[in-house]
Amino acid sequence: MFGASVFGITLDWSKLTYSERQEAIMGQVQPTFNKLPGLEAVIKAFHAIPDNMSVADARNMIRRPFIEEHELIKGKKEKSGVIHFVAVYGNATETQVKNMVGYPDLTVIKGSFGYYLWEKNAHIQMFFLIKCINPQTIRTRLSQLNNWLTGSGEQPKIAVRAKARFSILYAMNLAEKMEGLK
Repeated sequence: MFGASVFGITLDWSKLTYSERQEAIMGQVQPTFNKLPGLEAVIKAFHAIPDNMSVADARNMIRRPFIEEHELIKGKKEKSGVIHFVAVYGNATETQVKNMVGYPDLTVIKGSFGYYLWEKNAHIQMFFLIKCINPQTIRTRLSQLNNWLTGSGEQPKIAVRAKARFSILYAMNLAEKMEGLK
């Protein structure tokens, strides 16, 4: 079957250990998505799941990355964010994406790039980029995401949500410094 052939970097990545594959994906995702049009001034966090999200060992390599966001904003010049970009080597489902946050009452939108997740109270935002099997596919996900952001009209809303998230995280950092908490 001609379409099922795996070669080149796709073949190379398939032979890597989870840690090696995660590193290879991260090496492509961060520079590719860091300057996403319209979100250049937003703090971004990049993660890679080196298999399908259904594989617990692979999924658990990033845990719940939004939990430590208040630490991530310290010392940053940007005053907006954090938005997470999770490159999944394999596939993901809406349920698996929701489970990453830990409760079901979330907005999840499926697009050609994967999924956009938004938690409406704390303004956690995550993009799950699926089937990131090689650098070319990762660049395709950028194009697909950019098309969705501009075509849907969500880009300015996502930017406002990122500012709201930063405000929440900033308040958490201020509260952490209060006398008598410990």
